[in-house]
Amino acid sequence: MMVKSAMDKETSMQRQARIDAPGALHHIICRGIERRKIFLNDSDRNDFVDRLSRIMTGSETLCYAWALIPISARPHSP
Repeated sequence: MMVKSAMDKETSMQRQARIDAPGALHHIICRGIERRKIFLNDSDRNDFVDRLSRIMTGSETLCYAWALIPISARPHSP
C-alpha cells in the first residue's frame, strides 16, 4: 500500500470554484512556488504594493485588509 506524504496530499487537492455573488467576500492568497519566498527584499515588497494599489484602484475593488508574509501575500477583499 502506498501512503502519500502531507505535501503530496496538499498539492494534489483540487479547490472548489469560488462563489461569485454581489457582496461576497474573498480571502485571496498569492503563494510562492514550493512555498518559497515571493519577496526577496524591500524593493520587491514595494513593487508588489504599488502594483496591487494600481490594480485595486483601476478595478474599483475594495480591500479591507492585507498582509505581506515572507511566503505569501493575503489581501482580503469582497
